Amino acid sequence: MYPYKNGTHLQLHTENQRRLDKIHSEFQEEVARLKANAGQVIIPEATIRSPKGNWSFSDVLVIPHDTRSDLLQPDVVTALDALLSLQDQGQLSNVRLQWYESIGQLPRWTATG
Repeated sequence: MYPYKNGTHLQLHTENQRRLDKIHSEFQEEVARLKANAGQVIIPEATIRSPKGNWSFSDVLVIPHDTRSDLLQPDVVTALDALLSLQDQGQLSNVRLQWYESIGQLPRWTATG
């Protein structure tokens, strides 16, 4: 959630020029798609992989749902918005949200006896 906070160690590495060119090219394609779609976020291909199966979708219109208004500005599109948009469009069913106050902490157990 933070690019830097006290105690963080940063390492910088040089990147292969071919990789940088690919990143730049993909960014240009994304900007061109946004312009062609009047600013609407349309994902050309989305794949969901889970233990229950894999699903692929094409040209997914993603609408911001503002589920993280505590952290993000309004209308910021996230991966969660892609799932919720697929549900809104009738492409997915059984999408449920589970809120966790914190992630990555082990539960604290107390031994008695």
